[in-house]
Amino acid sequence: MMTQKNLNSITSFLFYLLPAALVTGPFLSDLIITLMGIFFLFFSIKNKQWFYYKNIFSKFFFSFYIYLIISSIWADNTIESLKSSVPYIRFLLFSLAIVYLSKVNKKIYYSFFKISLLTISLVIFDALIQFIFGSNLFGHSIYYLKDSYTSAITLRTSGIFGDELILGSYLSRLILIIIGLYFFCENKINNLLFIIFIIAALIVIFISGERLAFFLVLFCFFYLFIQLKNFRKKIIVISLFVFSLIFILVTMNQGIKNRMVVSTLAFLENDENSSYTNKENFMIFSPDHHELYIAAYKMFLEKPLLGHGHNMYEENCGKFKRSVSSCSTHPHNTLIQITTENGVFGLLFLLLVYTYLIKLFISNIKIYDKNQKNHSYLFQICLLSIITANIFPLVPSGNFFNNWLSILYYLPIGFYLSIALVKSSKYE
Repeated sequence: MMTQKNLNSITSFLFYLLPAALVTGPFLSDLIITLMGIFFLFFSIKNKQWFYYKNIFSKFFFSFYIYLIISSIWADNTIESLKSSVPYIRFLLFSLAIVYLSKVNKKIYYSFFKISLLTISLVIFDALIQFIFGSNLFGHSIYYLKDSYTSAITLRTSGIFGDELILGSYLSRLILIIIGLYFFCENKINNLLFIIFIIAALIVIFISGERLAFFLVLFCFFYLFIQLKNFRKKIIVISLFVFSLIFILVTMNQGIKNRMVVSTLAFLENDENSSYTNKENFMIFSPDHHELYIAAYKMFLEKPLLGHGHNMYEENCGKFKRSVSSCSTHPHNTLIQITTENGVFGLLFLLLVYTYLIKLFISNIKIYDKNQKNHSYLFQICLLSIITANIFPLVPSGNFFNNWLSILYYLPIGFYLSIALVKSSKYE
């Protein structure tokens, strides 16, 4: 007979496998978080542990979830939108499942840390093999792609992800969780080895050619630099070493230089010699991004209150496009996507999240001196850095409702809640 203790062990084991499952794609990772959510739902109902659902996060998420369903009902293709919005509740259950596991399994943090560290180290090693020898351990060749904006040949390292160019996205969103767990688990591995691991991870993120991923880690390290006064020297030293290596890489490899320097500068400068023209006489990021945003703006004007429905940008953008660049699965910006698909009311939810994160940022600075040796506090700061970076509104972004990406969004949230919520005695 399957006991609750056995189910707890199975749920913990599934959780440990999550970083490895994310490497395989969305199916296994989505299956894992769904099973975790179902097990948690069963445990909480069976034991009448309603307190998991009475905190601010659960109430806020559930309100947002109900609104997503309302927005889907309002969509032109209600059934298709509901197929995406109704299952979204699994991310709340997944986050709360992490809180639950932290209560029933005292080794959850350290075990996840060890297994994730091993998994990520293998991913990094495989990527470095691909970069050095042109092919990784699985026979995937490095990518040489023509940049659509500058026409230069660029180099992209995908490592174990093969055809999917998401190596940088994977590492950038997990590395801050690993750093936080390193603090929380009281530095149970050699400091020098861990620093080498961090440097290797940052270099691989850079050679992956994912500019957004590299921006995310820069944002997070700047966030940590401001918040963690006692670690500023270490952050500066690591940053100087990493940028020295990056300078060498850019100098020696034209493909990396074209992708991360030449293309990025052209991307930011909005080259006046570009053949791209538009009615606005300005350009946001790039021609492709600009056309996506214009189409999204037109979509918003048609349905400003409730939007076009959860995850419905791709289905509706055809009516508003003025070029082939106007349509994609999403408009490549979280703020714009929520506004377009979920309207002004959806935007209000997002603005409340931004306000809360800013409030936490300011309050944590004020209480740093008395918490500088508190491992839970340091862990939370690392988690808040990546949570904030994930939904930063002023840069291009992935699809906010993408299953694979959503798991990486809610994983640090679950960890954060596991620390923040248990401070209340009712969780004991």
